[in-house]
Amino acid sequence: MGKKKYVSIMLCICLLFSIGTMSVTAEESKKGMISQESTPYAMYTLKKNDTLTYGDGYSVKILVTYTARDETANSSGLYITGVQSIDVTGYSKWDKVSSKVTINSITYSNNRQKAVISLTYQASIGAGLNSYQDSVTITV
Repeated sequence: MGKKKYVSIMLCICLLFSIGTMSVTAEESKKGMISQESTPYAMYTLKKNDTLTYGDGYSVKILVTYTARDETANSSGLYITGVQSIDVTGYSKWDKVSSKVTINSITYSNNRQKAVISLTYQASIGAGLNSYQDSVTITV
């Protein structure tokens, strides 16, 4: 076997052993992280349940899905890389709530260990949908 062929085969074997995906389910913590998926690059998909309140008892339950990666320089060990989606999972007292949530802006702080997400949702008390603005904070 030629030297080039041998090197090519060894590189392929090394690549095969270095590629893989690991899935981890974590117990829900007080931070709201309910699950995480890890790749060989230590990237995580995390979820946080939160409740937005308005006025006298009106509420919208949401699920924020976001991504983070390992960051040894941070005290939490994580660095928020982005927000994938915000989904309405329930509501109380409203007549109707639209399933669409619009992300207006995201402000990161503390070396991206904290993200404040400004958002808009639409809800109705019975006379048509109106827009309401709120925010949710993620801290890793």
